[in-house]
Amino acid sequence: MTVPANYVFKTITAQFFGKRFALATSQELFCCNSVDAGSALLVNSMIKECSLPSVPRILDVGCGTGVLSLAMYSQYPDADILAVDRDALALAFTEKNCRENGFQITTASSLGCSAVFDRSFDLVMSNIPAKAGLPVIATMLADFSRLAGPKGTAAVVIVKTLSDFMETTIRDAHGEIVFMHTTNEYTIVHYRNMDHSGENAALGPYMRSGMEMTVAGRNLRIRTVYGLPEFDSPGFSSGLVLDILGKKPVSGSVLVANPVQGLIPVRILAEYGEGITEMYAAGRDLLSLMITEQNVLEQTGRKLLIHHCPTFHTLDGHFDTIIILYEKEAVDGAHGLLLDALVPLLAPGGTLIISGTSTCMHRFESAAGRMFIKFADKKSRGFRALGLSLKD
Repeated sequence: MTVPANYVFKTITAQFFGKRFALATSQELFCCNSVDAGSALLVNSMIKECSLPSVPRILDVGCGTGVLSLAMYSQYPDADILAVDRDALALAFTEKNCRENGFQITTASSLGCSAVFDRSFDLVMSNIPAKAGLPVIATMLADFSRLAGPKGTAAVVIVKTLSDFMETTIRDAHGEIVFMHTTNEYTIVHYRNMDHSGENAALGPYMRSGMEMTVAGRNLRIRTVYGLPEFDSPGFSSGLVLDILGKKPVSGSVLVANPVQGLIPVRILAEYGEGITEMYAAGRDLLSLMITEQNVLEQTGRKLLIHHCPTFHTLDGHFDTIIILYEKEAVDGAHGLLLDALVPLLAPGGTLIISGTSTCMHRFESAAGRMFIKFADKKSRGFRALGLSLKD
């Protein structure tokens, strides 16, 4: 996966045990100004406390820009390292940083450990995000131990406020804590042999509740997950898109970008299903794509085609309608970059429905004016949605 130059915020120097490597960072990803202190503590603990073979098999869960993987590779240049993340942009940055430092590290899309559940490792490492939620963190801890096996090590760092929860979860599952260190901000734990079910829970620990809607006389229930917005009702941005959809029929090949919980694809297929030849969902967040896929299948019986991609520049295809829930603009000139990527994807006369903050939509409309004809414009509480037709 490639990273457009505009997405690189800065390149920092990371140093561990006298060895240096360059690390490209992004404002779209965690810790863009320096190496996260928790990650640095975890690396130091693993080098000093873990007894690894000369060619260790290492799994980095939630790799971000790749700092843990790169640090361990610098110490174990023959290691077999697999870095996974649910964020496609994170994977792209990890790949970029590996290439530019001459490191051999493999990456894969994965929600937690879901994509690697049939493998085993000498070391499983992770800087666990506190915002993941307690059920997800508990599942991760058990999955890490399972993948490390009875002789391997799971090594994690977490914010200090969750250290008691982490320790209790490991001990209650009869796990063996072999190293533990707490600072003012973080706790590092190395452990093994937690009890676990041996099953790949996938979306299980993320499941939350749902929301209901009526479309064309049908009552639909959308399942929702922790870690994503719109868990009990449509957000302002989605609501504006739904208003525009009610005024213009949709047909042909449809792409929904950043589908959140899947409300919009389900609504389109429920209302215009016979006219939809193919339904695609695209975005950085694998969790969003997976819950969208499940909702589409359960509520409409249709198969959703998924593009897990870091940016729109990596997409190909030809679509009659593209719908985008536009995210924040952390990248300079983001509206121009988006427009450059979108126009080749739209069929002549194709429809673009895009929604985001009023400021972002004003910038996008200004850039898109010469190529599109506006047929709808909705506003509400600082958000705005535009309905645009590509000029022939």
